[in-house]
Amino acid sequence: MKLKKFVGAAMLSTVASVANASLIGDTVHIAQNYPTIGSEFYSTNAVVGAGTEFSWPMVLSIDVGANTVDITFDNIGFVDIPSGGNNHNGPIISGLNDSTGNLLSGFSGFLTNTVFPSSNIIWDNDYIGFNFDGMHFSSGQTIHVDLNFGPQNNVPEPVSLSLLGAGLAALTLARRRRA
Repeated sequence: MKLKKFVGAAMLSTVASVANASLIGDTVHIAQNYPTIGSEFYSTNAVVGAGTEFSWPMVLSIDVGANTVDITFDNIGFVDIPSGGNNHNGPIISGLNDSTGNLLSGFSGFLTNTVFPSSNIIWDNDYIGFNFDGMHFSSGQTIHVDLNFGPQNNVPEPVSLSLLGAGLAALTLARRRRA
């Protein structure tokens, strides 16, 4: 009977940790990068969940949600003149890992009413960036992405190993009772 309670508690704690995976309450770094990555303007650190985390006045605003990024263009017309070469003109959001410590593993749910292609999104396990080089945006246009978080390698997490061990112990106990 104690084993059943242990297995149930282990399963509930695993489900709870997955359900709470979120950026809410985390601090992220957001900056407009131009003309290359690392040349930051309007740099800010913001706590996720307090509304709009970044605003470039009269140009764009960024709202980072639990697992999303929404960019809204505020200006009547934002035009970037392409300079060629290895140019980047757009925001980069870093410090991305969810409340359970999982790193960014990609993005999905890309939606936009702009000319911006998803191929202009760069990302790694800690950041996501949007390259607006050579593009034009109008007031009210938006870009939305869902952020995906997950382990970056195939090494099992301690909770997964505990759950697997508890399951094996339960199977062994059930087999003994039948015999």
